Amino acid sequence: PFIMRGPGVPRGRRSDAQIYLRDMYPTTCEMAGLSIPRSVDGKSLVPLLRGEKDILYPAVFGYFYDAQRMIRTDRWKLIWYPKAGRTQLFDLKNDPNELEDLSEKSEHQQQLRRLQTQMDAWFAEQSRSTTAD
Repeated sequence: PFIMRGPGVPRGRRSDAQIYLRDMYPTTCEMAGLSIPRSVDGKSLVPLLRGEKDILYPAVFGYFYDAQRMIRTDRWKLIWYPKAGRTQLFDLKNDPNELEDLSEKSEHQQQLRRLQTQMDAWFAEQSRSTTAD
């Protein structure tokens, strides 16, 4: 959960949108009337706060060093542990507490591959952009 309060933040507004903590800086800039520097990687949450958008990211990605990689959409979460050679897949709509790993179930292999492809592409792009700097 992420909670915001202050001038310009509508009382009681809720959103299921996925965000990153790095979105706080551009949000603060926009709410303070300051321009957002081009070097900032995050997105302002203001369109969510105003109800102008329902989502900012169709998927969010996470990692822990070289031991864990993750992609999360509004419904699915795929976690890959490269060092352990393990993958987990969860249907967040039907299993919000992530209790049933679906990664071995044949009926979910297409979804697993789709998420894995998206995740691999995102991490490859991140790797290219950090080496280009």
